[in-house]
Amino acid sequence: MTGTVLVIVIIAGIVLSMTAIALGLFMLLSKGHAGQAEGEWPGRVKVKGPVGLFVFCVGAALLVITMRQITLLGDGGAEPSTSMTTMPPLASGDSNTGAPSTTGGARVEFIFPPVGYEINAGDDVSGSVQVAGLGSDTLWIVSRHDDGGSYYLVSPPIVKDGYSSFLDESVGDSSDRGSSIAYFAVLANADCAQALSAIPGPFKNLPPSCTYRDQRVVRVR
Repeated sequence: MTGTVLVIVIIAGIVLSMTAIALGLFMLLSKGHAGQAEGEWPGRVKVKGPVGLFVFCVGAALLVITMRQITLLGDGGAEPSTSMTTMPPLASGDSNTGAPSTTGGARVEFIFPPVGYEINAGDDVSGSVQVAGLGSDTLWIVSRHDDGGSYYLVSPPIVKDGYSSFLDESVGDSSDRGSSIAYFAVLANADCAQALSAIPGPFKNLPPSCTYRDQRVVRVR
């Protein structure tokens, strides 16, 4: 309720209440005059009891409503908003590299190396990813031999949307020929990021709060 409306309601309530009280007084005074009907103002206006009661009830109701509004405003209460807050849409990827849609988090796609990429044992592997809708999460690139083994952190975490690159130096050796190295894009919330940051070296399992978003496999020839 706005301030102007509130003032009008207060004034109206007071006026109606005062009118009802005045009418009641007129009724009482009129009883003292002989030959006049109950509730009649001699020679002037006939005042009926129900009319005064109605006016009084309306004025009292307005005052109660007004006092309730004043109390709510004084307590810092506010009328509930009916508008809905919607999350902003995820940014769309480039038409040639649009990230695959995933439910409940960022969209991530490896751009490089391409599918079927091969390296010689000991070569560096340069890679890149396209990220959209990262928000407050971070993205970590980890690698692992295709026989299972341990995970290795490849690069510092990615903290913003868009195109990001990474470099994995001296991948594999002669014993890895004919096998493959898998690269994983891992989405990390605050708990996952804290756990990954505390890992000093290779690790067997991803923390439970981490989630995969995409992967790319490189074959060692």
